[in-house]
Amino acid sequence: MKISLPKEIKLIFNVFHQNGFEAFAVGGCIRDSLMGIMPRDWDIATDALPQKVKQLFEGNGFKVIPTGIVHGTVTVIVDGSSVEVTTYRIESNYSDNRRPDSVEFSKDLKTDLERRDFTINAMAYNPLCGLVDIFGGLEDLNKGIIRCVGNADERFQEDALRMLRGIRFCSQLDFGMEFNTFVCIMAKKHLLDNISRERIRDEINSILLSPNAAKGIDLLAWSGLLEIVFSDYYIPVSSHTLRAIDFSNNDLIIRLAVILHQTTLDVASKMLKGLRYDNDTINRVCKLIGIFDTQLHCSKPYIKRQLNKYGVDVFSDFLKAKKACLYAGDKFNIKNKLEQIDKVSEVVKNILDDGECFSLKQLEITGQDIIDMGLAPGPEVGHVLGKLLDKVIQQPECNKRDVLIQMAAGIIKET
Repeated sequence: MKISLPKEIKLIFNVFHQNGFEAFAVGGCIRDSLMGIMPRDWDIATDALPQKVKQLFEGNGFKVIPTGIVHGTVTVIVDGSSVEVTTYRIESNYSDNRRPDSVEFSKDLKTDLERRDFTINAMAYNPLCGLVDIFGGLEDLNKGIIRCVGNADERFQEDALRMLRGIRFCSQLDFGMEFNTFVCIMAKKHLLDNISRERIRDEINSILLSPNAAKGIDLLAWSGLLEIVFSDYYIPVSSHTLRAIDFSNNDLIIRLAVILHQTTLDVASKMLKGLRYDNDTINRVCKLIGIFDTQLHCSKPYIKRQLNKYGVDVFSDFLKAKKACLYAGDKFNIKNKLEQIDKVSEVVKNILDDGECFSLKQLEITGQDIIDMGLAPGPEVGHVLGKLLDKVIQQPECNKRDVLIQMAAGIIKET
């Protein structure tokens, strides 16, 4: 079986082979190539020791960066492209369920491949030997199966993040999980507590942004990993929720809100903070959860008040989430409900295109103007501005400085 190699990989192979060393492209780049997907990165494994790799390529005029030379990895720059080259390795025990306690270099490709996570990622290739597939990766690839290399229990004990990675591959590639591999995930799920929350969050994001996100969430729920991910809070995942995820167009904010919308805002915030999400993401998701069950009206003043309360981004996300939930739910009267969402979306567009005022910052008058009219700084200034905004929301033509000054004088006089 022949795999098309980019010229920089061919050049790297030539340097190794001309100097009597083995070299293979390994891992995800081989998996993707066999699936007809253009690899984003190419990783090379070799029997040459790291210092020898550095010496070989620098001697041939290439720039070499010792990115992880202690663990056997250097980066070779070829025509502006970065290629990681790693010496075959044997890894010791993983006492932290994440990284090996020590690394020993090897001369045997098989020992390097058998330390990898899944069979579809444990294949190697070079033009001289062709495809090296010791663990049945090609067969699993053709069957659409995610299966651990060797003993699944050992693979997850070595690196607990592999459990999430396996589910991510299922959702990204629309593959199934081999039975024993899934059973081992259920048994070893507690090991995920040893993994940093940032790494867990990144895997969850990849699952949520994958083409088959609902499959990934369903596997997380069935395996028990979902509760571990969200700090032991129980999250009900119904068939409606899964369908809504599928209809939400790879949008992280909406998909997080769809999963968490049956929790309280306080709990949702704690879950997201626990996964080290940034404040903007947390605020947007929680605002969206807060508005999730709001009933829609096509009235322009109503819509302006919602835009003022939640912001354009959150209200737009709300409309998308509402549409996804409609597609996911009962088909009764769905046409009329979808038409209503489209009408509201059109009104939002018109408000934004016409620059109509729906927030205090858009008023043609400021708090300082109110103070200059003789009102002392304090809550009453906000009260006057709020009344002015309410009037402008009802009558956009009133958003003129002279009109607002006159209206403000009347409000101040009444207070």
